[in-house]
Amino acid sequence: PEATIPCAGEAQRDGTFFGLEPRSVNGLVGYADLLYSITDSELVFRDGQLRHTKDFIDVLTQEVMTLLVFYTPDAGITSVLQISADVSSPQIYIKTALLHYTVFEGPRLVVYIAVLCLVCAVAFIMAIDVVGQYRAVAHRKSGGQPLENDKQLQLRLLTDAFNIIMIFLF
Repeated sequence: PEATIPCAGEAQRDGTFFGLEPRSVNGLVGYADLLYSITDSELVFRDGQLRHTKDFIDVLTQEVMTLLVFYTPDAGITSVLQISADVSSPQIYIKTALLHYTVFEGPRLVVYIAVLCLVCAVAFIMAIDVVGQYRAVAHRKSGGQPLENDKQLQLRLLTDAFNIIMIFLF
């Protein structure tokens, strides 16, 4: 094992590196390869040359990202595990993300659309109620009538308004 990482040549902004063309992945430009090409063999043949796979990550590497894709046929779910390591400083920072994707079709799609419509209907009814409550409070305040539990009412109305906004945002 080597104790140091060999010094690289010049930074590659355009053109090939390790026989790979730069690619855009999730808005980031880098050099993508299959993981087993780098980890399961000592050498790869690229651009007419044998290259040591240990040289793929060098001192000019700023971030290493691994995307692992899993598919569950029984459930119809695709999962993507993203592991990123920021190696641009002496301290290495690791980030992970696990995303799940599914396709709704047939009866599952009908149920999903029905539930979505019900959620939107309830949010619309809540919005009408909040507007009505705000109008009633404003009308009572302008008439000089005392409002019992004024703080609790304001908190409830603000909570309802926040819930409506969150429903439509997410």
